Amino acid sequence: MLPVWVYNPALGRKVYVGQRPTMREATVLEAEKVVEFAQLAPRKHGQDWTVAGWREHWLREFHGENTKRPEPTTYRHNEQATRAFVKTHGGRKLRAISRAEAEAHARYRPHEARILAAMFADAVRIGHLVTSVFAGLGADPSAGRDDIEALTAEEIATLERLALREHGRNYGRAFADFIVCAAWIGWRPGEACGLERTEVDLRSGLVKVHWQRRNDGTRARTKTKRNRTVVVAGPAEEALARRMRASKEKAVFLSPTGKPTRPNSIRYFWVPVRAAFLATLSEDHWLPRRLRQDPDDHLDPYELRHFCGSHLADQGLTPFDISAHLGNSEKVCRVYIHGYKDRQRDRIRAALGNNIRDLCSDDGQRFGQRGAADVS
Repeated sequence: MLPVWVYNPALGRKVYVGQRPTMREATVLEAEKVVEFAQLAPRKHGQDWTVAGWREHWLREFHGENTKRPEPTTYRHNEQATRAFVKTHGGRKLRAISRAEAEAHARYRPHEARILAAMFADAVRIGHLVTSVFAGLGADPSAGRDDIEALTAEEIATLERLALREHGRNYGRAFADFIVCAAWIGWRPGEACGLERTEVDLRSGLVKVHWQRRNDGTRARTKTKRNRTVVVAGPAEEALARRMRASKEKAVFLSPTGKPTRPNSIRYFWVPVRAAFLATLSEDHWLPRRLRQDPDDHLDPYELRHFCGSHLADQGLTPFDISAHLGNSEKVCRVYIHGYKDRQRDRIRAALGNNIRDLCSDDGQRFGQRGAADVS
């Protein structure tokens, strides 16, 4: 067995770290400990960030205009995804977080691991950390929320009814229409808030989606910077027509005070509707099951967009068609498509039934007869 000694800068001397049977394993252990000791060494210059302090700095300096994360929606998402980790470890030094603690958090809250990996990677990039304990723990960014189950048309109708009930005469109809349009058009919340009357053509059943509204009330290009014209039909057409008749203001979706709705105000109206919806569900429904696994994984308004993608896929549209409607690439668009599992057997049965009918045509009949003769 080969003993391994490594210099610890915090102590100013070499310390014994263990022993290994081969030189190769001893070298690996030595390299691991060198990195670990360098990470834990007190800072000789620069700020020795706590987890909470670095997160605040990261959200402020690594998000916004002229950064690689310019969108306000990205800021909001990353702020929410790092909240639980800061609640647990906020007062500790960033360099003191261990790999084991990072792995434990990633196992319990895998949907946050990718954001925390980015936060720690930026600390490494500016030289504050030697290595990131979250490296390799982030999920594939293309996966998104592809593991969730989609709402159904009946559940969208329930959400509409509950919005009317929860917000009454003053704003119930307006928010119910917002929910219906979000579900049946599939636009992003900011895009709905940014919609103006001149971009709606109900006669042709088309809406131009070129802009989104930010939390500060200004309009900006959509998240993907793609201009698109989407089809409006069915429940969404009726809901949008009601909003157009309700006011002559420039913006289509208005707040209770008559001002353009801002994305950060949607949650205020969504939360009571979501709570009422949850109360209508049985314990074996997928949403209560999801919340039992993660109490913070609530139904989000963005899942109305997931419904639209899943519904269009269930109607037989291709990912190419759906991506054109939702304003994403085909690869990203697949995140919004969740097959309704309870209908899978019906779809398979229908597909197999169609194939059997095709085989029973004249050519298929002759083929079947030849096959029977061969078998005999």
